[in-house]
Amino acid sequence: MDSSSYQEENSLFECASEQSVATYYKSLYTAVGQKILLDRLNTGRDFCKLMLILSLGAIPVYLLLFIMAIPYDSDAGKTAGMMILSPALLFLITAIVFAAGFLWVTAGPISDSVNEIERASRKIILRRNQFIALGSLCFLSASIVGMVGIVKAHL
Repeated sequence: MDSSSYQEENSLFECASEQSVATYYKSLYTAVGQKILLDRLNTGRDFCKLMLILSLGAIPVYLLLFIMAIPYDSDAGKTAGMMILSPALLFLITAIVFAAGFLWVTAGPISDSVNEIERASRKIILRRNQFIALGSLCFLSASIVGMVGIVKAHL
């Protein structure tokens, strides 16, 4: 075998291996990119799911604590009754907001373009973050109103 045929075979091998390596890394980057995108989308969704569970669980916990804090035979009246129920209603509104954040998805198909996928994922994440902010505000206000109501009823 002469050196020129060896160099031709070697250069063909190098060219083929460079293409296969490039294809491998491209598919690896695509898979990693998809994993990162799915993780970004699922993080907010998982948080909404957790807060939905906590919001629904906070309703009976609040009512139980309130029942334990006030005497059984007391008559609070309509205004005080609404103050007693307002944290439970706020927790219910919080649960609805987090359920909307959990279930919200983009309308319409997403194309295969990287820019379109990125824009759609940003839109989903932005909308879910809005639901998270609103739900967190409701949860915080329900917690504060509930704590004030329990302390006020206990005293």
